[in-house]
Amino acid sequence: MPIKRYTATADNTITNAFKEDLSTRATASNMGCSDVLELFSIYAQANTTSVEKSRILLDFPVSEIITDRASSDIPVSGNVKFFLKMSNVKHKQTLPKQFDVQILPLSRSWSEGTGLDMESYSDKGHSNWVSSRKTTDSFIAATAVASIDIAGTQTAAADVSFTINVPTVAGGSGTDVTVFIDISSDGTVAANANEIRIGADSQNDAAITDLVILGINGTDGNARVTLGSGLTSGVGVKGLTAADGADDTKINLTAGSTGYNGNKIELKNVSGVAVVKTDKLSGGLGGEEAWTTAGGDYHEVGYTAGQNLPHYKKYFEDGTEDLEVNITALVEEWIDVNSKTDPDRTNYGLLLKLSGSFEDGTRKDSFYTKKFFARSSEFFYKRPAIEARWRDFKGDDRENFYLSSSLVPGEDNLNTLYLYNYTRKGLVNIPALSTDSDGGDQAAGTPVIKIRLYNSASTGKSPITFPVGGGVTALMGANPDYAFGYLVEKGIYSASFAYTGSATSLYDVWCTLGNKELVTGSSITVKTHNASFSSEDTELVTKITNLKSSYKTSEKVRMRVFSREKNKSPNLYDVSTRTTPVKVVENAYYRIFRVIDGLEVISYGSGSVGVQTQYSRLSYDKDGNYFDLNMSLFESGYQYAIELVFDIDGKHKVQDKTFKFRVD
Repeated sequence: MPIKRYTATADNTITNAFKEDLSTRATASNMGCSDVLELFSIYAQANTTSVEKSRILLDFPVSEIITDRASSDIPVSGNVKFFLKMSNVKHKQTLPKQFDVQILPLSRSWSEGTGLDMESYSDKGHSNWVSSRKTTDSFIAATAVASIDIAGTQTAAADVSFTINVPTVAGGSGTDVTVFIDISSDGTVAANANEIRIGADSQNDAAITDLVILGINGTDGNARVTLGSGLTSGVGVKGLTAADGADDTKINLTAGSTGYNGNKIELKNVSGVAVVKTDKLSGGLGGEEAWTTAGGDYHEVGYTAGQNLPHYKKYFEDGTEDLEVNITALVEEWIDVNSKTDPDRTNYGLLLKLSGSFEDGTRKDSFYTKKFFARSSEFFYKRPAIEARWRDFKGDDRENFYLSSSLVPGEDNLNTLYLYNYTRKGLVNIPALSTDSDGGDQAAGTPVIKIRLYNSASTGKSPITFPVGGGVTALMGANPDYAFGYLVEKGIYSASFAYTGSATSLYDVWCTLGNKELVTGSSITVKTHNASFSSEDTELVTKITNLKSSYKTSEKVRMRVFSREKNKSPNLYDVSTRTTPVKVVENAYYRIFRVIDGLEVISYGSGSVGVQTQYSRLSYDKDGNYFDLNMSLFESGYQYAIELVFDIDGKHKVQDKTFKFRVD
């Protein structure tokens, strides 16, 4: 199973963009529950030099990656690559072109939030542009300091009025309550139903401020304060409390209930002097932890392995591209630091932003807007993920064993044999190799076992000798009669060597480094390389012999691929023994797509040699080709098709037949 995806566990868009009034920035807005993530920079919208920015926060289940490595579900460092994958969202708005996106490791913890609104930015919460998270678990009451400033009212040429609306979810009436400051009345004018009327004649601004506080709090014992019939004495504006501010003309407001809903209380100027200075309350989610720098805290220093974290950059030519970046070094640093205390390498997730001048306005141009699917997207394969890829290929030449020949390159003369130590508990390392006096720790890359070849299964025969190559080195002396073997992964060992003898049947014997025999293999038939005097065009018939019609997402399956040459029919011996010679294809790859729309889920990993490519190469052993498949990669409720491609006769041949299965 050389592919595994780790979908984001949290994501959010944070912004300092202006709201519709082009004067108030949406720095407290949260979009943590939106199904879209957005990057942009808007230049000169509010004025000739204004800049508005939008950035993306992402977090991934690194602890799950660590667990999978500990259980050998993914390989050790150096044998696996990690890619950040994000999918483009098509939209009808403008689209930037020819720009860079930075991928930066965050240096502070943050919370996702529950906001949705990406248009008017009406949902407040954490994280946002100015704060990373709330710091208390218990909710507090929303407040607005100096929300109202009465200064200038007494000398105003006209009456002053403003409205307060406390929604029902915040404990209010849900209707506008008008505070009307009548600068020519002493309080004898009647108030409308949902009105607080203030008689401000001959009162200075400080006195008017006190009257407004009394009215909001429902104290109508003062002759200059009149509550309308729709309001209750002693309550005033239901769900809100007013108090003196920092000076004689300022008023602080506090929501009557705790929690986020208090942030929805709204104030609006209606007429006269604009006394409302803050149109909404805030802080109802509890205490908050501010970013050290607004817009997110991140690492951006030069990378030194084992000391800090790397960062990356991705160029977009057309703007419609998906994002795929190799972030292996970053993930490995996160894994390494997991059990240590190192603030310079601790995992807090990623921040994505437009790079440098593409964001800061120095280009005097807007880059609006690049969108990606979020983790809450309905589209299973479009969600942000870290994809682990590795080369899980094992080429066991027990059925494909060749005599060395000058017709092929030296490397192709090497044969590789595998030993699989299956027990009742599955694959386990051979204990005798660790206790062997001449052995050592069973570490990958270190010789831990020997293999010898005999031309007969009878006892008393001498082993054949090997030429230098593979697990045979010149340091082993002249005509060595063994080759070194290595631990491939838990319970699996391999040895590579060339064979130059004359025997056509061989038997392999595996032993400890101290020459204690462990196991004898079955007969190996030696094949020969032959030149041809005509052009080859081999066609194969293939079948996945154990394919089921449907699977569950929890299943892990080994698909067995049987191949034979199309124009070769079974002979009498094959029929009588009910066996057909298997054709091992050394270079074979698979891809898988969704049948209903052709969406490619796993592509051919047939690129240049390396652990990040060839991840879909088929392994082979004495029973033919095979590959492992983790059904958790697939969205349930759909049918999928497996397509095979074989590199034979120097050609890349896609096989005609596809093999379909369903995941439920």
